Amino acid sequence: MQKCKKCPKCERTLSVVQNFHMVKHRGRLRPNSYCKKCAVAWTNAWRKTKPSKYFRVRKQQYAIKNSDKVKRWSMRSRWKRIGLDPNVVEAFIAIHNGVCDICGEPPNGMTLAVDHCHDTMILRGLLCSNCNVGLGMFEDNPELLRRAIKYLKTR
Repeated sequence: MQKCKKCPKCERTLSVVQNFHMVKHRGRLRPNSYCKKCAVAWTNAWRKTKPSKYFRVRKQQYAIKNSDKVKRWSMRSRWKRIGLDPNVVEAFIAIHNGVCDICGEPPNGMTLAVDHCHDTMILRGLLCSNCNVGLGMFEDNPELLRRAIKYLKTR
C-alpha cells in the first residue's frame, strides 16, 4: 500500500513515492510540501523574477572556479558562429609556435587572432591584434596592400 499526500498548491492527492521530492528535515527524510510539478513550477517562476540573485551570481561563481573552461567554451562558440570547426582550429593553434605570422612577435596581452578567409573559411594563420586590425582595414585586398607598400617605399 502506497502512502498518499495532498499537495496544498494543486490540491491533488498523489502517491508520495512517485510525486514528491524527498527532503531531509531534522535528520530524517520526509516528502516535500508541494508535489514535483508544483515545486518545479514555483522554482522556475522564482528564477524568472530573481535573475540577478540566481543566474548572475551562479554564472560568476562558475566562471571564477572554471576560468579555463569558460575561456575555451567562449572561443569554441565564436569559431562555430563564424563557420569554423573548433576541433580544426584547436589543432591548428596547438601546432603553431605562438607568435604572429606577420610580425613574428608574441601577443602583447591579448590572445592571437585566428585569421581565415571569409569566402572559403580556410585558416590562414594566427595574428597579433595590430596585424589583424591592419589586414581588416585593407579588407583582405592584395591590391590595396601593394599600393600601401609602394606608398611606404616612396616616402
